[in-house]
Amino acid sequence: MQQLHGSYKFKEADLHRLTRGENGWMTDILWSDETEGFTVCGATARYAHLRPANCDLSNGDQSTSRRPIVFLHGNPSWGFMWRNIVGRLVDQGHEIYVVDWLGHGRSDKIAVPELINFELHMRTLVNFFKATDLKNAVVVAHDWGGCVALCTLPSVAHSSWSGLFLLNTFLPPSMSDMSLHCGLLYAIWFLTGGILGNYIPEPAVMSYMSPSLSLSDVEGYGAPYRGMPVSAKSSVYRFGHIVPSTPRIVLQGLRHTRAWKILEGLCGPANFNNLDAQSRLNLLDGKAREYWGQAGTEGTIKMAVAFGDQDPLLIDYKDILLETIDSRVMVDWAVDGMWLHGGGHYPVEEKAERIASLLLRFVRI
Repeated sequence: MQQLHGSYKFKEADLHRLTRGENGWMTDILWSDETEGFTVCGATARYAHLRPANCDLSNGDQSTSRRPIVFLHGNPSWGFMWRNIVGRLVDQGHEIYVVDWLGHGRSDKIAVPELINFELHMRTLVNFFKATDLKNAVVVAHDWGGCVALCTLPSVAHSSWSGLFLLNTFLPPSMSDMSLHCGLLYAIWFLTGGILGNYIPEPAVMSYMSPSLSLSDVEGYGAPYRGMPVSAKSSVYRFGHIVPSTPRIVLQGLRHTRAWKILEGLCGPANFNNLDAQSRLNLLDGKAREYWGQAGTEGTIKMAVAFGDQDPLLIDYKDILLETIDSRVMVDWAVDGMWLHGGGHYPVEEKAERIASLLLRFVRI
């Protein structure tokens, strides 16, 4: 919980720090010169900050006539995934913030998987809003980015944000939410990560999730790890192993018995790190579902949910989100969510124009 509260600090030996213009900065890929940073538990998380041509911040006024938009990626991914959308939004006068989680994109990389907890990403989002002091922002979140947003935004001042656009994402996942098909795909990902560790071939994963990707785009997704030690990919591995895939009776029941404590002592606490992380995320799941189930009482929040209908992994979660989220906060033109026909797990690749149009409509509410 130290990471959630921001009191934790990484040791230098546990970090691969990035320096502008040096190895890992990707000077040949978009937004190299538009990247800014902020501190999270001693590491530096970064975001691309894109301003419209008529945005003058010299007087300290961050606002334009349009609402700022914050983009949150999932896993395996980084801010590169939003490249086909943000240009149109900037042209329409919106100030854009494209966040990279620690371990991804141009943010510092953490070398030890066990030191990467879901709470670290929650703290990252909290610190991002503190660093930028945004007002009335719209958050657009995909995959794990949406999960982080759903768990974190309830504790962020509502003056900072007022809209959440969810794209192929989920509440903290549990096996009870998944169909057999999705459960088997997750099991394959879990076992692959367990066997290969940081050697997970994310280009192959990206090609499976989004078959329409060109070779250059697949390389773009993997670019943050070019020339980096394999331990720089720890977060890619870790995300797959903190899913609460262990039955709830174990995570919230047996783990607190004397017999379990004896077993943990005999085997060593380090061997139970994944279970501990799963247990904490399982608790966060309950809190998130309770909040969003009555979010309509806040009065100022608006949400939209969109899914690619060809998503091989998360298609079950559209209905789960809509069953959980208070219908009063859903935009009236998409109360039942939206299918992006022909879109996969990364619908921004197949349906960029459609998503950009939906976002332009959403930010005007």
